[in-house]
Amino acid sequence: VTRLLEAGDHEVRAFTDEMDALDYLGRDADVDALLTSVELGRMSGLELCWQARIVTGDRRPLYIIVMSSNYERGHLIEALDSGADDFIGKPPVIEELYARLRAASRVVSMQRDLIRLASTDPLTGSLNRRAFFRLAGEACDRAVSGKPLSAVMMDIDHFKKINDLHGHDVGDAVLRGVAAEAMRVENAVFGRLGGEEFAMVLEGRSAAQAHVIADGLRVLMTTLRF
Repeated sequence: VTRLLEAGDHEVRAFTDEMDALDYLGRDADVDALLTSVELGRMSGLELCWQARIVTGDRRPLYIIVMSSNYERGHLIEALDSGADDFIGKPPVIEELYARLRAASRVVSMQRDLIRLASTDPLTGSLNRRAFFRLAGEACDRAVSGKPLSAVMMDIDHFKKINDLHGHDVGDAVLRGVAAEAMRVENAVFGRLGGEEFAMVLEGRSAAQAHVIADGLRVLMTTLRF
């Protein structure tokens, strides 16, 4: 199967151990598709489907194809109920395998677009309020171990005056410009809370380090021209 996939210009990572596959799946967010056999070692292919869905969660697109030489309808239904998206015979027919992977690519592309639209503020490109608080909450959970965690609040002064004097198009340009500069901060969770209010969560940074970052951004904002 690996040779068939590589011949079709697919990048392949092959595993003979289910736990190794799950570990890699958790570490590499660029994995688009999982092709698994029903008959495995320590866990069945259907158990692997369940575990893969848990590892990737609902914020990563993943298309799962189950291979089996058992074509019974009950077997197919069980595979789909276990989290599989598609079912293919084993050994796979090369043309059919490629066609199913092309279909997987279309679905994953649409899923990725939907996830992006659901988590991104359409005006500034930063995280929207919902996505920001979800990721900030996860950062807070990780900080329970004692690692430093800081938050920065940002608000554009006299923003209503900008809209009143220059129009909302200029106001939108100001919001985009401010967000673009803030999103340059590395390893930061940054989002628009609403209106002209933004927030940033900085994992592994102390309050003093966050103050330096915030003040640097404040000075940088004064140089922006619209």
